Amino acid sequence: MPQFQYNMPQWLVGQIASMSPWTVDSYANPLLNQITEVTVGGTTDGVYTLQVDGEEGSFQFSFTAAGNTADEIAAGLEAAADLDPDLVNIVDVSSAANVVTLDFIHDGMTYLVTAPSAPSALTIANSQEAGGVRVDLGVAVAQGPLDDQAQPLGAATVDADVLGITIRSIDMETNEGVPALDDGYRPGATMAVQRGGEVIAPVEDAVTAGAPVFARIVLNAAGQQLGGLRSDADGGDAIQLSATVFRTSTTGAGLARIKINRP
Repeated sequence: MPQFQYNMPQWLVGQIASMSPWTVDSYANPLLNQITEVTVGGTTDGVYTLQVDGEEGSFQFSFTAAGNTADEIAAGLEAAADLDPDLVNIVDVSSAANVVTLDFIHDGMTYLVTAPSAPSALTIANSQEAGGVRVDLGVAVAQGPLDDQAQPLGAATVDADVLGITIRSIDMETNEGVPALDDGYRPGATMAVQRGGEVIAPVEDAVTAGAPVFARIVLNAAGQQLGGLRSDADGGDAIQLSATVFRTSTTGAGLARIKINRP
């Protein structure tokens, strides 16, 4: 009789250990739009002009102040922007108190906002940068701003927010034929998130089979990942995931099998 030797494949981060696709959900990794805030810092009379430069071209809108308050200057700039039929297809301009907010419509596109004319100080800052963040494989993720979106954990995340653990994509068509590789999911990609069964994931420290799983919500050292899995709360920087336990042990950082059963 010939003898056959079967070698088990090496564990991969984000691999489904239970091999069941029925408890895997799809969520978008949000591709964010740019939001810029312009604060009117004075009431000097004159022409206040804001300029927006982007792929669509260059656009200006102005308000001439004559005894106006900072709030009125901000409202005047909003009204001027609304009169430009091309600009309204690029950005939604609003004002509240002395702040003009430019909420750009197109996700992932970057625009330059400047003030060619400003008798008083105008402070320009982005409250949200265009683009997004890459989400790693084998980390816990939370519900995003919309029902079909998931996002990294943060300091305010609680157990009920957690959707599951990111895994390697089992549906290549959702990402134009490109499954999730070792560098995770780029902004705008569709993520595979496992909420039930078993998965292979990296752990930060030594873990014990049968013990509960904690997920990092605050970074406190180099090399850590939001949503990274570990053995304890790390002084409050990680939260316990309900109905989630380690199925294998490690002597330190490495790969472990994790059993998860999220709602």
